[in-house]
Amino acid sequence: MAAPELESWQPVTEQDVAVTGVVAMAVRHALEDFYAGGNLDHGQMAVLNRIIRNAILTALYAVENSDDVRCAAFVKFCQFARPSDWETPELLESLTSLTDGMAVHAVDEDVSRRARRAPGSAAPRGL
Repeated sequence: MAAPELESWQPVTEQDVAVTGVVAMAVRHALEDFYAGGNLDHGQMAVLNRIIRNAILTALYAVENSDDVRCAAFVKFCQFARPSDWETPELLESLTSLTDGMAVHAVDEDVSRRARRAPGSAAPRGL
């Protein structure tokens, strides 16, 4: 008996990519002390960051499209494979230490400064 034909993959949405960016930046910032402590060099951090972004997008996509049997199988596998001794996740201090919306204002100002940067000037290298 032939396997049933599966539908084509749903496209990745701009919202999936945007949410992935937010989650990946939270992960990157959480890893900053580990990276700064000399545990990874710049090249390793860049590779790790790419792996993390792709894994986050894959997981979000699979959860969002879990009506597809392939995505449902992926989600079930991830749930099953999660180690039982993992601690319950906690909110990061980078969020809980914010006391008001001033952090957003500072980010908005930083983005505006970068946008005004002269065309020939080098932007800071990020991961």
